[in-house]
Amino acid sequence: MVFGLTICGLPNKVIQVVNPILTAEALDYMEWKHGLRNEALVTTVQGYFQKLATSITSWMSGMVLTWINYIPLTDSLGNAVPQTDPGILSGIWAVFCILPGLARGLYGLSFLFYNIHGDLQQQMIVELAEKRAARLAEQNEKTAD
Repeated sequence: MVFGLTICGLPNKVIQVVNPILTAEALDYMEWKHGLRNEALVTTVQGYFQKLATSITSWMSGMVLTWINYIPLTDSLGNAVPQTDPGILSGIWAVFCILPGLARGLYGLSFLFYNIHGDLQQQMIVELAEKRAARLAEQNEKTAD
């Protein structure tokens, strides 16, 4: 069980590493394509969608627990008792492993449409470096006058 939960949790850590890299590449792409680098806009939109995803995930977790007819078991003193019904346990497993796994699979599929790699990425890096160097030289000329 612990091994299974560890495997189910690995994509969460991979995403925590990949997200800042993807954000930086998206900012570079926006600057390269439109000549404008707007970290505030991207960060705001990213934060909004993270909150939206958290809300939807919380709602779905509650709905799935309702759909599987989960009722917390308690003893005569009101203490929680471990759930033993196989149907409930399977439903709980689905909430914490299957649904996140499917969501991560869809997240992975989105990378099929991610085009900032290879030659395009190298071209973008070179052109941005040239634009930034030209901008810096222009600023240095203005301050020298």
